[in-house]
Amino acid sequence: MSAAVSNARALVAELVRAGVRHFVISPGSRSAPLAYAVGEAAARDELTLHVRLDERGAGFFAVGLAKRLSHPDNLVSERPCGTLVSPTTTVAVICTSGTAVANLHPAVLEADLARLPLLLLTADRPAEQQGVLASQTVDQLGIFGTAVRGLLPLEAPENNLADTSEAANVSDLDTARKTAREALILATNPENPGPVQVNLRYREPLHPSDLDSQHAPTEFMQCAVVEPVETTAPEVSRFFESRISRCSEPEASPPSDRSGDPFLPGDPTRTVVIAGDGAGPLAAALAHAQGWPLLAEPSSGSFGNGIVGYRMLLPLVGKPCQPLHAVVVGRPTLNRAVNALLSDPKVAVTVVAPGSPPWPDAWRNTARFLRGLAPRWFEPAVEAPSAFAQTWSRASDIAAEVFRCAATELTGRLGYLAAAREVLNAQVESGPLVVGASNVIRDLDLLGGALDCDESRFARGSARVPLGPILANRGVAGIDGTIATALGIASADQASTRSTGPARLFLGDLAFFHDANSLLTGVLEQRPQLQIVVANDAGGSIFSTLEHGAWAAGDPSRERLFQRVFTTPQQGDIAALCAGFDVGYRRVRSRSDLKAVLRDPGLGVEVVEITLDASGRLAATRQLALAIAGELNGN
Repeated sequence: MSAAVSNARALVAELVRAGVRHFVISPGSRSAPLAYAVGEAAARDELTLHVRLDERGAGFFAVGLAKRLSHPDNLVSERPCGTLVSPTTTVAVICTSGTAVANLHPAVLEADLARLPLLLLTADRPAEQQGVLASQTVDQLGIFGTAVRGLLPLEAPENNLADTSEAANVSDLDTARKTAREALILATNPENPGPVQVNLRYREPLHPSDLDSQHAPTEFMQCAVVEPVETTAPEVSRFFESRISRCSEPEASPPSDRSGDPFLPGDPTRTVVIAGDGAGPLAAALAHAQGWPLLAEPSSGSFGNGIVGYRMLLPLVGKPCQPLHAVVVGRPTLNRAVNALLSDPKVAVTVVAPGSPPWPDAWRNTARFLRGLAPRWFEPAVEAPSAFAQTWSRASDIAAEVFRCAATELTGRLGYLAAAREVLNAQVESGPLVVGASNVIRDLDLLGGALDCDESRFARGSARVPLGPILANRGVAGIDGTIATALGIASADQASTRSTGPARLFLGDLAFFHDANSLLTGVLEQRPQLQIVVANDAGGSIFSTLEHGAWAAGDPSRERLFQRVFTTPQQGDIAALCAGFDVGYRRVRSRSDLKAVLRDPGLGVEVVEITLDASGRLAATRQLALAIAGELNGN
């Protein structure tokens, strides 16, 4: 019998028994034992198998799966203490040896900072082929550095070809099972969930023999009895239960009278709640209870009910309306105005940080870190909105009206705002929206809850607006793997009984081309329904809104250098690329056309291209800020 195949079956069986249900694999030879094991288990409906054609796409596809599975909207229990993790939210990624492993690295970095539980099952050559220039052999131990929660090496099991009894290689099989349990405990550690590498060295034969096939079902069931998805291995279950119980723990210190809290000196009404990535509904609930302005990023889980245009308003509101306190939930990643506020020594910053370090404190100005918020934080502190809150609400209304008047069409310098507005409108009571990095997520962030839909369906100022879940790769906040992540999110969502509709991806043209290979799917794989909206401004126009664009403005020689090395103009043919990958394609030229396309997404994967004008983006954005400032000052 093939010891490699038997060992792989034992490992996969133990992961399934513990609750892992999603396995992602790319084709390869050294990983063949794992491929056979997951293929056999998938045929018995014991797991869901996803096959991607390249490891980089497979890694980000797994990130998307894990992100959606662990999102509060996809969990039975929504507890205000960050993302819950369990074996059922863990995704296993299988790859072959060599550069295949290195191609997982970008996704591993994202999973690390986003604290997503991934199991990296990396196949490897046996010890005798290490360090002798064997083909497709690299040093895979430690290849991911500090980005993994643990590295668990498994040496090649011995091949006892003469012994075909079921007792053969019992020690190796037990080691495989133990390693599977240990990997899950590390990946789902409630204090710091994340990726774990299990490096599996295999010797030939790497395929089942006829005898293996005869014994496979018996051997699999002896390794573990498959239990319902809610049941987990005992060691993992204890970690999960500790996470749930700790969610209700109050913070260690302040008295119930927060006006006497030394961390809220002066006027406690001058407090803002900042909801960064992954904050969940906690931030909106806190802001609603206390009457504090909410500055919420799109992927926070509290988006849609906060202050519109807050990044423009922060420098514009007068001194009496400057916050004295900031309560940070989640991880702010998007704009410099918030960073300036949080780094201001006159602002007392409280960070709600449920897990272990590192905690979000890029501004190095945090007064205290709280493990969670006690119930008293959600008891209304005032009967009527404070003057501070009323001023911020008025400023938000002014910004919303300025944006509504400005974002009329897709043509012109403000077309990017019109496109983002329609995508946001379509998100009301919708399926998940995945947002790419750079400009598109900042455009949504600027709009906040400025919707054109019928707002009578929900109460203004309520703790929750019915926007579908909005997710983004804000761990490293790069453009890498955006399409693959969205495909993973769509696959997880549409396999869930809680799915609320088709998924959508909103990204820029460079992010699209960067990950276009993920559109290519094997003909034996099921494509989820995903509408990909590409805001195509023919390059990286975000740089024109930074210092680099200001440096180049008005100087032809500087402008040429700026265009070449920063905005990198491109003329890629998105329609032709979609035709080559057998993906649906539509181009929209007006806001009404975009509204109609968003209302009626095509089947499977389709791409919707919007051609936007990137010229003068910085000037147009400044004009918006000036218009808001004029309204605030009564001009």
